Amino acid sequence: MGSAEQGSIERCYSVVGIPGLRVYVGGLAGWSYDPNSIVSCFWDKEASSQPFSYGGAGLGTIEMTSWWTYWAAGCDLISENDNGTEDIWTIQDGQDYPRLWWQ
Repeated sequence: MGSAEQGSIERCYSVVGIPGLRVYVGGLAGWSYDPNSIVSCFWDKEASSQPFSYGGAGLGTIEMTSWWTYWAAGCDLISENDNGTEDIWTIQDGQDYPRLWWQ
C-alpha cells in the first residue's frame, strides 16, 4: 500500500516494504493521513528491510509466522472460534505467513 487517504485498513500484513525515494516509504504504508486507521496490521521488518511505517506494527520473521500473532490481533483463523467461525485465515505455525483459507 502506498498511502491511506481515507477509511481504515484492518487485519493485514506485508512481507515486502514500500520502496521510494526518501518520501512515502515504509514497511506497510508509505504514508497515511491517520496512522491510527491502520488496525491489527503488521509488516516483516527483517524481510522488507524497512524499519519504519506510517501504520501497523513492525515484527520479526518469527513473530510474523506465529499463529499467536494473528489470533491475538483478532484474525479469524481456522481451528479457533474466539475471533469468529468463518475460518478466513490459515497458517502453518512457525513455517509460513498466513493465507486465506482457500489459497
